[in-house]
Amino acid sequence: MTVRNHESRTFGMLRLLPLVLAVSFAAALLPASGAGAGSTNAITVSGALKGTLKVVPRVTCSGLNSGQETLSWNSAKLSPKKAQAWSIIFNKVTRPGTFKLVPSTILHTKLNVVLMGGIAYAWVSSAGKLTVGKGGMTGSINATLGLHEGTATGTVYLKGSWKCT
Repeated sequence: MTVRNHESRTFGMLRLLPLVLAVSFAAALLPASGAGAGSTNAITVSGALKGTLKVVPRVTCSGLNSGQETLSWNSAKLSPKKAQAWSIIFNKVTRPGTFKLVPSTILHTKLNVVLMGGIAYAWVSSAGKLTVGKGGMTGSINATLGLHEGTATGTVYLKGSWKCT
């Protein structure tokens, strides 16, 4: 009798297997809680620099503050540079929205994006699109940074999204 009960339970669990697989598959297709579809919570850097800046809880997000927002990493590596302190600064962003990036200087005369590696390197946006959510705590970027300050050289591309917690 024990064997029969064991077999009945096993057969009953096997009948539920298609339902369990279907629910698991559907859950895998849905975005993670709090993330939008296609959200990566990281900014991929390519071109003259290569690497990924992941937006994790230890990343400093200033939010929109007097027309500027800053995402800062204290220990990130973008090869081939040796700097570990990196910042992405969004200048002249005073409200949520989607903005076209045009060539500008680091002097913040126009809405721009600046990628800084310590005080030695700075790449300034020359084209692209920036979307900033309410308070600046979320957004996405697809930008070309072809202008330079300091000892920066080459063109850098930024693509990704962030959600600060």
